[in-house]
Amino acid sequence: MTRPLVSVCILSHNRKSDLAHTLELLQRDPYGRLELLVADNASVDGTPELVREDFPDVRLFAHPENIGIDALNTAFMAARGEYILVLDDDSWPEPGAIERAVARFEEKPSLGLVTCDIVEPKGQKRWDMAYLPLHPGDGPQPWYCFVGCGFLVRTALLQEMGGYPRDFFLYANEAPVAAEVLLRGYDIEFLPDVRVFHKMPSRQSGFSQNHVFYGLRNDLQTAWRYFHGWRYLDILLGRLVTGFVLLASLGRESRAAYFRALRELRGYQQRHTRRPLSKDAMRQLSGAFHGTTLTTLLSYRTLRRVLWYLGFYKDGRVIS
Repeated sequence: MTRPLVSVCILSHNRKSDLAHTLELLQRDPYGRLELLVADNASVDGTPELVREDFPDVRLFAHPENIGIDALNTAFMAARGEYILVLDDDSWPEPGAIERAVARFEEKPSLGLVTCDIVEPKGQKRWDMAYLPLHPGDGPQPWYCFVGCGFLVRTALLQEMGGYPRDFFLYANEAPVAAEVLLRGYDIEFLPDVRVFHKMPSRQSGFSQNHVFYGLRNDLQTAWRYFHGWRYLDILLGRLVTGFVLLASLGRESRAAYFRALRELRGYQQRHTRRPLSKDAMRQLSGAFHGTTLTTLLSYRTLRRVLWYLGFYKDGRVIS
């Protein structure tokens, strides 16, 4: 029996060596039936030339400007496979992971999206993120979100919803996709044996204004569109507090980004209509807000994450 075709969509930007490594590994992946697509965001390090010359079978979508995650939408809409695997240019699947994910999709027609376990390649350390279970367990478990550097989704479903939000640019772009999956009646599952390796980001120099600004703005927009009632207020107030604290800590110029996020929320509300989730779906997806809801701001895991962002927490201990 012929295996279903899987389209691997990769977002790249100025990481030519990392992309070459990922493509080489994918070409040797035991699954075999893979269509490779690269969406490049105006790289100036020779990435497009590398793909054209060294990987002629890869479908390249070279964008003249950096348009963030929207670049991936061109690859999504061109994908020919039954399923899509989404990767960053510096992430790649463990051998056998694609086969296990496809088998689960074939076994469960209501499964719309598979959340992969994200692992640091050298030390095999799992990422500590709100988008992943704290304890992976031994088998499939119902889940609410995913990490953008490694997940699989039914192609028809992703194309129907239009891919990623076109005006998010970067960060916190997973939650609205998860919301649309749930709104369409599909399930999301975390599969602990479907692992994707991804280099651990460095926080030694703290966090950037762009990271905090886009994360805040996009979370506010997602919360407004898909949440209602007290859960919306819980997310809204929590993100307003954490966003202000984090941006204020970066200096006076960064504080202006806080009010810019509020202005852009107003513009988003004028361009879009609300798509409220069910109460059960809201309860599940609220976990995607990084523990920054008002009711969880004082939890230990949230405090640890904030300390990690600020550079005061490393390898399980607080740095004095």
